[in-house]
Order: sequence, then C-alpha cells, then structure tokens
Amino acid sequence: AELPLLPRRNECFVAASEVNHVGKGVWLAGLGHTPNGSSLVVPKFLRSTFLWDHVRVSGGAYGVGTTLNLFSGTFTAFSYRDPNLTRTLDAFNEMAGFLCKLSLDKDTLTRAIVGAIGDFEPHQLADAKGFNSLLWYLNGVTDEYRAARRAE
Repeated sequence: AELPLLPRRNECFVAASEVNHVGKGVWLAGLGHTPNGSSLVVPKFLRSTFLWDHVRVSGGAYGVGTTLNLFSGTFTAFSYRDPNLTRTLDAFNEMAGFLCKLSLDKDTLTRAIVGAIGDFEPHQLADAKGFNSLLWYLNGVTDEYRAARRAE
C-alpha cells in the first residue's frame, strides 16, 4: 500500500530539559529510492564513522544513531543528550556530501557489511527470538525475505 505524503514542514518540540534530543528524517521512496538489504550498510557506517566523529566526539552529544526502515523507506538520524542542536543539524545535512565523496577500500567495506548484517540479524536469547518471530509473522517477513536482504 502506498503511504500518504505528509506536508513538508520543520518542527521543534520544546521540553524543559538542559540538553537537546535532535532528529532528522527523510522518506527515501519519495526521492525515488527504494531501500534494499545493501542499503542497511549506510546507516551503520554513518553511525560508526561520520556521525560518531561529528556529533558524539566533537559535538558533545551523549549518543548518536541512525535507522533505516526497509518497509516504509524512511531513514532517520538522531542524537540524544545533545548540547549542540545547530551543529548536529549541520552534521545531519552534511551526511549526503560525505557519502558522495566516500571511497572505501575492500577491508573497510567488508567490515561495514559484516556490521550491517550483525545489526540485521543480531544474536538473540530465546525470548527475543520468540518476540521477533511474532513481529516477522505479523508483518509478513519470511525467512526468504530475510535471506534476500542479507544477500543484497
């Protein structure tokens, strides 16, 4: 089913807190890109390199993360306990330029792929396996679908 487009707008939620939680997202399908299994390498790589260096280390945020939802086609970047809202948003805006200029050697690319697969298929205890199996079943995610994403 096609998701309805929401109106484009900038939003800010104000809360009584000494630090910010900053996020930015994009609906990739709206830009003509349908994410697949190989796309999962990008958020993991951004999180552990560019965003770690620019938002966590030099920006002072307590943490930084990314998500890519293969079903909805949405990509998000976020920080938490972040003292530098503007700097973090600037870093989020610079992610695409970083990726466009990026050149990886084979070993670095292999590590990024292995890391992405580890996020996609993490080690789980029995209760988590049961819960995730239920979620996969309810969402129509088959073993074949998961194998295809890994292979991509």
